[in-house]
Amino acid sequence: MKQVQQQVIEVITYIASTVKKFPKRCVVLCLLGISERVADIKTRAPAMKCLTAFCEAVGPGFVFERLYKIMKEHKNPKVLSEGILWMVSAVEDFGTSNLKLKDIIDFCKDTGLQSSAAATRNSTIKLIGMLHKFVGPDIKGFLSDVKPALLSALDAEYEKNPFEGAAAPPKRTVRALDTASSTSAASSDGLPREDISSKITPALLKNLGSPDWKLRLESIEAVNKIVEEAHKRIQPTGTVDLFTALRGRLNDSNKNLVMATLSSIGVLASAMGPSVEKSSKGILADVLKCIGDNKKHMRECTLTALDSWVAATQLDKMVPYIAVALGDQKSGSEGRKDLFDWLSKHVSKMSDPAEALPLLKPSASSLMDKSSEVRKAAETFMNEVLKICGQAAVAKNLRDLPSPTMAIVAERLKLSSVHEG
Repeated sequence: MKQVQQQVIEVITYIASTVKKFPKRCVVLCLLGISERVADIKTRAPAMKCLTAFCEAVGPGFVFERLYKIMKEHKNPKVLSEGILWMVSAVEDFGTSNLKLKDIIDFCKDTGLQSSAAATRNSTIKLIGMLHKFVGPDIKGFLSDVKPALLSALDAEYEKNPFEGAAAPPKRTVRALDTASSTSAASSDGLPREDISSKITPALLKNLGSPDWKLRLESIEAVNKIVEEAHKRIQPTGTVDLFTALRGRLNDSNKNLVMATLSSIGVLASAMGPSVEKSSKGILADVLKCIGDNKKHMRECTLTALDSWVAATQLDKMVPYIAVALGDQKSGSEGRKDLFDWLSKHVSKMSDPAEALPLLKPSASSLMDKSSEVRKAAETFMNEVLKICGQAAVAKNLRDLPSPTMAIVAERLKLSSVHEG
């Protein structure tokens, strides 16, 4: 009997692998029977191979979605534990780009990790570890409320499957990818982002501008809580008004509230990713003004916000705002020094070094600053740009500087090919 079942499975696998188009209806017809064969040690290997062939034919997203229900409701616990083990191999084979990660995480949390069977829990831990390999440590935010014993088992599994992201290309591909089965409301790493627009209420926005500083602070803290509850991953929907309200708080008469706002803006940037640039309507210009403050703690808060911003959007998107900030002579010397130091740290990571060239002219005047620390920091930064862009590009960019400034720049940067206008 088992041999007959094996041969039937092999025939289905052969058809699914060789026909030009294998209909989803055929997958639906076969899935229950095949998943039951995965539970049986004698038919497990061909049944798992068949599920993989289905994934190549119609995409793992479709197969996973149908399996959750079958595995969850089946009376045989091995359908669940062995089915999850197959999912581990499927994620390793296909990656995560065709999976709805919110669904798979919910399935792991609500079904796999809740199981009374140790085999099922262990399979689920392996599956989450494999997801970590593709989507990285952000997955931990979705699992922070599981039992401590399971958390430590998960941590051990993450170590076995360190984050590789794009460096872990899929081993198998989908022949006829239906874009509808791809991730929705997700980001480049596929992890879901939450729509928080319903929580950004008119009352919250109004209280951010309240005359009562305690109410303003409570509202800033409320923003942090909203982001926290969304697992620190949010969609841009509805955030334009929020950024407008927070922008007002960057000019707050209470310096502690300005620092709290800077922290909130950093949290939002990390949670939104690249879309923060569009939603924030130039708030970065106001963030950068805070670097000019004479309080060290304020400048540190500003740099932390900038760190979050550069991680979310990349430095090239920030260049126009930073160029203005560097040319602001009203800014304190400590702040200008800190900004140059920060730039020196990040400029070498730019994907297109030429994007850094617009920062050179506003930096040049700082080579004549009355503060020796600013002069030194500006020189270090300009040398970093010289290193990544080369003499010719730097000289060309600076050639229409006034002669006295040009002479100092040429001397400090040891430029040999300076073309004075």
